[in-house]
Amino acid sequence: MTASQAAESDTFSSAFYEFKNIPVFFGRVMDAGITQIQVSTAKGQDSEVAAIYHGGDYNRYWFAAFPSKEDGYIVTALDAKGQIISQVTYK
Repeated sequence: MTASQAAESDTFSSAFYEFKNIPVFFGRVMDAGITQIQVSTAKGQDSEVAAIYHGGDYNRYWFAAFPSKEDGYIVTALDAKGQIISQVTYK
C-alpha cells in the first residue's frame, strides 16, 4: 500500500493518506442518498464509521482514521437502509 491513494465515482470520493503509520481516510459525498461511510480492514476484522460534515459550500465531507496500519481497507458508502451504494478497495 502506498502512502497515499485516491478514488472518485459519481457518488462519493475517497482518499487515503498515511500519517506517521496512522491511516487517515477522507472524501466528499455527492449522492444525497448516502447517509453513512464505513471504513473496514480488508480482512473484515475492524471497522470505523466515518464522521460526515456539512460544509459551508453545500457539500458533505467525511473523515475516518484507524489506530494502526493494516494490509488493506474497504471504504463503503451506504444508504439509510444499510444498502451499499458504492465501494472502494485500497491495497
